Amino acid sequence: GGGGGGYWAANGNDIYNTNSANVGIGTDSPDAKLSIARASNAINTEISFIDGGGTRAAVIGMEGATTNDMLLSTLGGIRFYTASDVAIGSVPSNERMRIDSNGNVGINKTTSLGSHGLSILKDASNQQLGCYYNETNFAAFGARSSGDVQIYGWNGSSYRNILLGIDGTAVGGSVGIGTTTPGEKLEVKG
Repeated sequence: GGGGGGYWAANGNDIYNTNSANVGIGTDSPDAKLSIARASNAINTEISFIDGGGTRAAVIGMEGATTNDMLLSTLGGIRFYTASDVAIGSVPSNERMRIDSNGNVGINKTTSLGSHGLSILKDASNQQLGCYYNETNFAAFGARSSGDVQIYGWNGSSYRNILLGIDGTAVGGSVGIGTTTPGEKLEVKG
C-alpha cells in the first residue's frame, strides 16, 4: 500500500492505514482521515447504518456509476443538531432542522411539519425568511407576534421599495387584492 502503514483485506475490500494516520477503504492513498473509494464500475459507494433489529436504517454515499451525486437515504426523517460537545450515546437537545419522512422541512420547528412543505420558526429577533443579494442588501419575510405578515427590503441603512413584476422585471403584470383577475396595474376589491 502507499505510504507504509498497515494493510488489511476483508471480504475482497482493501483497508489501508497510512503513516499519516489516514485510513482508506478501497484506496491505498487516502487524502483524509477516512477515504472511501468507489470502483469505476460501482453504482454506489456508501456507509450503511444498521438498526438494533438488523435492518439497514440509513445510507450515506455517492449515487450512480458516472455521477458524483451525494446520497443520503433513511427509513425515517433526518434531523440536524448543533452542539459544542455531545456525550457518546446521547442526542443533543438543540435540534436546528428536520426533514420528516414525507419530505416536509422544518427550520427551528420540529412539530406539525405536515401543514406546510417548509416551516420556519423565528428565533428571538429575526424574521423567518431572508433572501440575500449580498451581505448588505436583502429582502425579509416573516410573521409578527400579532399574526400580521411583514415584508420589507433593506440595503444596510434604510428600507427599500417592494417591486412586483413578471420575469424579474419591475414592469408588466398586475396586482390584485381581493381578486384573482386584476384588470388594472393595481386593483383592490371590497
